[in-house]
Amino acid sequence: MKVRTLCAVVVASFLLAGCASRVSQPQGAALIDQVSLSPGQYLGYQPVDPVPVTWVERYDKTKGQFVRCAWESLSSAEKLALLPNQSAQVSVLRTEENGELKFMTAAVSGSVGSYTVIMDYMKYRVDDVYDDFGLQPLGNGKIGVGLRIKAEVVTADASVNLGSLFALGLAAKANQLQGNISVDVIGIDSQDVTDLLPLSANIDQSSIQGSLQALASIKAKMWDETTVTPQVIAFRQAQADSIPKLKMQIEKSQGTPGNL
Repeated sequence: MKVRTLCAVVVASFLLAGCASRVSQPQGAALIDQVSLSPGQYLGYQPVDPVPVTWVERYDKTKGQFVRCAWESLSSAEKLALLPNQSAQVSVLRTEENGELKFMTAAVSGSVGSYTVIMDYMKYRVDDVYDDFGLQPLGNGKIGVGLRIKAEVVTADASVNLGSLFALGLAAKANQLQGNISVDVIGIDSQDVTDLLPLSANIDQSSIQGSLQALASIKAKMWDETTVTPQVIAFRQAQADSIPKLKMQIEKSQGTPGNL
């Protein structure tokens, strides 16, 4: 019963995220004039491959002030307590003819083509990132743990809803798309979690249902005897073309208590 309830929560979160990312269209309007932005120009949160983070700022009651400490010095329960936010986010990227990925502003495919759909559940905190002088904000990062579903699809229809897993399953059943689906567990580790992790599979209703059930079970294990390792899961740049600077600043801050 507990797994079923959690599965329903995860499904509902993904469905809501999918609805929120759709852009309303006038009745009868073509779905081909949707805006797509390169990662350098996109100013929303961008999912990234996990980036290690060494330091965290927390309130020390004995000193009565905020101090920086190493994440590894904290227990898993203490780490989770420093990750107060939870969200489900859907990102849709289109592969252009030159191979470049571009973020879509809507979750409905505007044309036949190749798309990457990334659905994240995240438990996280937001930390700001500044330049070397600590003056100019480069952006911020979502730092935490999470579950990521990635679908690589090729659409055979110009109006496929890419904003939810259920919609992907229905489109695959109707032969409107084909592709594969994979699941990543970010920063949550234990033998039970490893055993629950599903393998990559072709997209169909069965593989999607199996992925959701596995995610619900893994989510339930988060508070059990697991090893928690917070990492940067997503970036939001303050201005265009700041992502390389964001990553570089984080890498520079690993050796000493910097701004992350």
